Amino acid sequence: GKTRRGYRSVIARIMQLILSAACLAAASALSATTQTPSTRVKLPHLKAEAFRHPLDKDLTASVQRSPLRFLETAVRTGLAPPLEQMTRLDNLATGVKVSEKQYPELHASFQEAIACLGGLKPEPELFVKSDPRPNAYTLALRGGAPFVVVTSALVDGFSAAETQAVLGHELGHLVCEHSLWFSLGSIGSTL
Repeated sequence: GKTRRGYRSVIARIMQLILSAACLAAASALSATTQTPSTRVKLPHLKAEAFRHPLDKDLTASVQRSPLRFLETAVRTGLAPPLEQMTRLDNLATGVKVSEKQYPELHASFQEAIACLGGLKPEPELFVKSDPRPNAYTLALRGGAPFVVVTSALVDGFSAAETQAVLGHELGHLVCEHSLWFSLGSIGSTL
């Protein structure tokens, strides 16, 4: 009843604030988009806590103290593996996996964005999917097979610097594990 609606609205607001904070953090982490690739600052030991916005830190801590924390293990072990596998197979079947041979400039930009954020292990894959709308998303719920997807409209319509900023934003979600908390928030808001 009333308590569930209250939790839903609090969870929805928390998720909005976390995602807004992530946008700010990723934009500041790659704010030097006018520099040439060779002069961009690389931060080899960067950790999420070094660039997360204070609201992101506070709201993530709030979610971790909420009843949603009990769902984390269930999501990581139950929901995540089949969801990640299904989504990766869809990306392979309907998209183009970016590599040195396919979209080489985009691949180089992605590798540079990874390096700017201190590297990611395991290294995420990048896919381009055909879509007339510019968009991007990422998924990594269990930490095993992270990936980033950008649409063909984004690649075709954005400058190289703008595209790299989007890639950095998506990588920031991976570093901060927003995919997990966004999924938990979605599950919690339906309870």
